[in-house]
Amino acid sequence: MNKTSIEYLDYTWSPIAMRCTPCSPGCTNCWHIRTADRMSHNHYSFPLKIREAYAGRRGPVLVEERLNDPLKRKKPVRIGLQFMGDLFK
Repeated sequence: MNKTSIEYLDYTWSPIAMRCTPCSPGCTNCWHIRTADRMSHNHYSFPLKIREAYAGRRGPVLVEERLNDPLKRKKPVRIGLQFMGDLFK
C-alpha cells in the first residue's frame, strides 16, 4: 500500500497489476496511462509479468504479496482500492 495525500484516503492499494482500457477522448490525458508506462519500464522494482500487465501486453495480474497489506495496519485507516486500474470495467 502507498501512503497518499488524497484528503479522503490514508492509503491506496492496488493488488492487481493492470492497464486501463481507454474508452473516451479524455483518456488521452489520464494519469494512469502515464504511470503505467513508467512502471512497465521499471526493471528494478517489478518482475516481468507485472511490467507486461502495466504495458498492456498481458491481462491483469494478481500480485499475491500485496494481498495482506491492509491486515498490517494497527489502527483503522481509509484505503482506496485499485487506483492503478479499472477494476470493474
